[in-house]
Amino acid sequence: AAVVVAAGPGDEDGDGVTDDKDACPGTPKGIAVDERGCWALSSEVLFDFDKSVVKAEFYPFLTDTKKIFDDYPTMRVQIDGHTDSVGTDAYNQKLSERRANAVKNYLINKVGIDASRLKAVGYGESRPAFPNDSAENRDKNRRVEFTPAM
Repeated sequence: AAVVVAAGPGDEDGDGVTDDKDACPGTPKGIAVDERGCWALSSEVLFDFDKSVVKAEFYPFLTDTKKIFDDYPTMRVQIDGHTDSVGTDAYNQKLSERRANAVKNYLINKVGIDASRLKAVGYGESRPAFPNDSAENRDKNRRVEFTPAM
C-alpha cells in the first residue's frame, strides 16, 4: 500500500522559513534571514540605543554583503530603518532615517556598492516586527532591513 505523507508548507525562497510564516518571501539565495524570513540586521548589534552610528563589530557583516551584490548584479536594495516605540513618532522617524542612511553610506564608501543600487528609507516606529511589549522585542524592532528588488 502506498503511504501518503501530507505535504507541509513549502519554502519557495529556500531561506529556512516556511512560506506560511515568511514575512519576506523571495529573498535571494545565500542571504541570512531572521526568524521572520527577512534580510534584517538587528539594531542591537548595529546601533547603540538612540544612536545611528554603525558599530565597528558589525563592519564584517556589512562587508560580506558585497558577495550578494556581486552574485545579483542587477539587484537594487532598499535599506529600511526602524525603531522601537520609545520616543515621539517624529523623533523616531528621523532616527530611522539616520540609521538607514548610515548603513547606506557604509555600503557605498567602505564596501564599494554603487549608490544607484541603494535607497535608504526610514519607517520610524510604524512597522514593528514584534510587539513593543518587552525590552527584548524593542531590541528586535530597532533594526535595519534590506528589501531586495531584482
